[in-house]
Amino acid sequence: GHAAWMCLFLLAAIRTNGSSVGPASMAKEVVSTSWWPPGTEKDLESVGILSRGVVWMTGMMELNSTLLAQMEAEISDVLDIARAANSTTASLVDCLINTPPGKSGIVLGNLLELLGPERRVVLTVVEMAGEFEAANTSISCVAVQGQLEASKSLGRVSAVKAS
Repeated sequence: GHAAWMCLFLLAAIRTNGSSVGPASMAKEVVSTSWWPPGTEKDLESVGILSRGVVWMTGMMELNSTLLAQMEAEISDVLDIARAANSTTASLVDCLINTPPGKSGIVLGNLLELLGPERRVVLTVVEMAGEFEAANTSISCVAVQGQLEASKSLGRVSAVKAS
């Protein structure tokens, strides 16, 4: 999963047409949504960053009555962020999903159902305690804009169980 993120970063860097790539040249734009308005990142965090055609979406956490409802809300958040960055669901490339220990199979099944059969995103599911006891799942994704197409993704799925 993380290798795909680095590959996207390198592809984005190549798209600069040979200009220097470094901290001074890394253009970035904070992505905002209706539920995370501009300026929120100054006091809390950013839900998404757009840099050179790559959209980085931070760990979405929701609190709902079931794991399926949590995943539905988290995927909805990710898609809102992608749309706010002028990306699409077809442009998702890689997602990292944290689940409670023993729940990766359920969460992965729910996620595959939510994304549908045409999904071309690399999914990595890791079992571990969540950041908060109640909001114990999260999803972080990377998407692309423009001419970089997510359809070239391998469509792999991997799961890491807690030891």
